[in-house]
Amino acid sequence: MNPPRARLLCRTGEFAGATYDLSADNTIGRDDSNDVVLLAKTVSGRHARIFWQGDAFFVEDLASRNGTLLDGVPVKEPLRLDGLNVITVSEAYDLVFHAGGQSRPAARPQPRDTAAPTPPPPPEPKRQTSPPQAAPPPPPEPPSVEHEPPPQPVGPPTQSRTRVDLAAFGPLPDLHPAPPPDVAGGVPATAGYYLLIEMAGQEPQRADLPAQGGTLGRSKDCEVIISHESLSRKHAQIRRENEKLLLKDLGSTNGTFLGDREISEVAIAPGDTFKLGTDVTVRIEKR
Repeated sequence: MNPPRARLLCRTGEFAGATYDLSADNTIGRDDSNDVVLLAKTVSGRHARIFWQGDAFFVEDLASRNGTLLDGVPVKEPLRLDGLNVITVSEAYDLVFHAGGQSRPAARPQPRDTAAPTPPPPPEPKRQTSPPQAAPPPPPEPPSVEHEPPPQPVGPPTQSRTRVDLAAFGPLPDLHPAPPPDVAGGVPATAGYYLLIEMAGQEPQRADLPAQGGTLGRSKDCEVIISHESLSRKHAQIRRENEKLLLKDLGSTNGTFLGDREISEVAIAPGDTFKLGTDVTVRIEKR
């Protein structure tokens, strides 16, 4: 059975509002090789994993340093996702998991109440007719008995979950949104990509990239302006060509790199990380 469409929505941290489309096997962590990259120092290099197995998605912690929670419960072993959950990574990021078409597992039936019935009241004493005597005192009340709760049915141990109020996180994204309206030039209003830019000693920044692409550099004429001394005025260009994304170095002084390799022009895809100059790291993601 193929997995349904699934998505993570980040609700806290510097990536609040970012969404991540999931495949059948996904890793979460600080390293660039992960499918979902989170930059907080408390996140391990390979922190957690979300994968499809049988008829459901599961989450597991990959022996991370600061742990993973599912709906407030520590993930000690792979746990099934119900289709709408909150996954907390190292207490730094809350990721709302949303899967279309995956139903929640049926609730466990509750055992019937087997408490002992209340004993009947004692019979009334017989009335004395002769000779007249004082009425006997009423019989003492039977002592109240605290009944133990009935035993739970025997079965495999289950992890008790603290349910999180998902309404506090606001509306969730539609997994099947309607196509956005066209704007001038025929380019959809929300089409395109965004860049996550990280420079030494600064907080990560997000910059939107037009659907057709654009130039990156220090010049105010660039679509994405990055003020760093190691970048050229017009350092690199990202453009779309035949449904592909191409990254091109524009003759910069300090070069453009994909991994450890300096490039002149190369195809890239959402999730790829590249380096501009000496200290600027950029990851491209789809809006």
